[in-house]
Amino acid sequence: MALSIVYVIFIKDILTSRLIVTPEVCKVLEEKISRVPYNEIIIDFSIVRSMSHDFVKKYISMKKGRSDKQIHEVNIPLHLEWTIDYHM
Repeated sequence: MALSIVYVIFIKDILTSRLIVTPEVCKVLEEKISRVPYNEIIIDFSIVRSMSHDFVKKYISMKKGRSDKQIHEVNIPLHLEWTIDYHM
């Protein structure tokens, strides 16, 4: 049985200093995802305090458009989960 490799991207590594996820961060995230050579990616939202609606829309659009990769989110703060769920 072959083991699959899962790549983890930490949002905190590309966040603005105010810990607000913006559309610019989404662009950097999309570029980072496209460079990952693995098919399964986990996006870790640890320490994220807020997300703009523009970011969420762009993130969901980007995620849906990436049929070549499986993208999963972890550690989304409870008060922000509805934002992503609402746009899915």
